[in-house]
Amino acid sequence: MAEIRPLKSEKIPLLEEFLYQAIFIPQGLEPLPRSILKEPDLEMYIKDFGQQPDDWALAAEVNGQQLMTAMLDLLKAKDYPSVSLSVSKDNPAVRFYQRLGFVTVEEREDDYLILCRL
Repeated sequence: MAEIRPLKSEKIPLLEEFLYQAIFIPQGLEPLPRSILKEPDLEMYIKDFGQQPDDWALAAEVNGQQLMTAMLDLLKAKDYPSVSLSVSKDNPAVRFYQRLGFVTVEEREDDYLILCRL
């Protein structure tokens, strides 16, 4: 069963590792260098994280579907109207997110911005 809990301040440095692990690498390609995390498009996910009450992060320690379902349930219970995320176009998880109710709201060069109304 998935457990959603607050991120303790001493764990915030782990966000960089979580983000690096979350980068989708298509099969057959080499992993990106860790320096990629300093690119503005990625650094924005770490810089000042936790300063806003709406800052959320997921670290997959259990089945991904259970984790996402638990997170969506939590956000619904907290009266969030919707949740969005970006996903690489080549990532097989696109279909997973669609099954959960996410729809594409913006197609960009390499990824989709998807939204789920809660």
